[in-house]
Amino acid sequence: MRLLLNEYSGRSRSSVAQSLRDKASECRQVARTIADRETAQALLSLAEEYERDAGHRGS
Repeated sequence: MRLLLNEYSGRSRSSVAQSLRDKASECRQVARTIADRETAQALLSLAEEYERDAGHRGS
């Protein structure tokens, strides 16, 4: 998450939250196209992490 903090420094909380939700959506979209279940599950888990972090940053 440290990389994310650097990536989003200086941006508003709502902007960061929306970016994280967008990343979660991208992870889910890619997960739907991957045949390897382990990789798909890892992407879905990452999407959940992005959503949780977005929730902590507000809407």
